Amino acid sequence: MIVIVKSDGTETLPMHQPQVQLYLQNVLKSVLKVSGGSKITNLSQALNDISKGEGKASGNYRFRNQPVLHASAGVPGVSSVTLLFYRQGANDYIFAMGSHKGSSSYVLDAYGQTGDATYKHKAGISL
Repeated sequence: MIVIVKSDGTETLPMHQPQVQLYLQNVLKSVLKVSGGSKITNLSQALNDISKGEGKASGNYRFRNQPVLHASAGVPGVSSVTLLFYRQGANDYIFAMGSHKGSSSYVLDAYGQTGDATYKHKAGISL
């Protein structure tokens, strides 16, 4: 199951992947004005990676005292989607969404955490 940690730190109830897909598609539509196409396909692929347990380590980054993982899909700088999350118990917690900008850099252009400078909206992350 996947939980979305909203920008204000509150959480959704645990959801199955199709529900999470719709939730995050709405974020892409409202924030980035994405209506479909490869960005949505790449969101689906990144969520597949999370659901299959194929998230990648993100160096020394931590959120809520948990090691941060990321899942990315798509062409950097074009239509990529990157999800930052952590795993706790049986659930994955997505807390930021952005784009893969270079070989090891990301920007949280879709959403981040209001109370956390590292993961705030539009912050850059380098691994």
